[in-house]
Amino acid sequence: MVSMSITGTYANAQKLLQDMRAWGGNPLATRSRGLLGRAAFRRMLESLEAGRRDDGTLPLTFEIVYGHAFCPTPRTTSSGEAIIRFDRPRKS
Repeated sequence: MVSMSITGTYANAQKLLQDMRAWGGNPLATRSRGLLGRAAFRRMLESLEAGRRDDGTLPLTFEIVYGHAFCPTPRTTSSGEAIIRFDRPRKS
C-alpha cells in the first residue's frame, strides 16, 4: 500500500468548503448529520480563517491511499473447466 499527501490552497473558505462537499468531506469533527446553525457555521469559518498561511491562502491537505491486489491464477481441470471453490466462513 502506498500513500501520499496533497495540499491545495484556497483564497477563501467558501471555495475550500465547496470542494470539500464535492469530494464528500465534512470539515467538522462532530460530523453532525443535521444542518448547521448560523453560529456553528460562523465558528467553523473563524476556525478555517485562523489556519490562513503567511501568503494569505487557506490550506487543505488530504491523504490518498492506494494499493493493488492480485488474484491467484484460476485452477482448471484437465479439460480446461474452471474450478471455483465455495468455502464456508470460518468461525473466529
